[in-house]
Amino acid sequence: MSEVMRPYLDGHYMSGELNYTVKDLRRVINAVKDRYQSEGAEDFTDGYSLETAAWRFNIRPSNTELLLRLNIETREEHLVEEIKNSIEAIISAN
Repeated sequence: MSEVMRPYLDGHYMSGELNYTVKDLRRVINAVKDRYQSEGAEDFTDGYSLETAAWRFNIRPSNTELLLRLNIETREEHLVEEIKNSIEAIISAN
């Protein structure tokens, strides 16, 4: 199966689901939105998503736990860590 999927995954890097415990989920999501809203297309279907030509992320509250969930997908491997670090800085500041 991995051989079949390889052509679809080449050039596609993912963080996997990252979970954070925060005091105020809405405040953190709004802070992330304020930082990134001018960089791409926003979507509010499930939490807050933002998509650019090179990367996208989704940040949302868990439906079953008191956690904030973050998923990042990029076309360049180094961008996963850059975006993760930027969003984690926002999370820790709130």
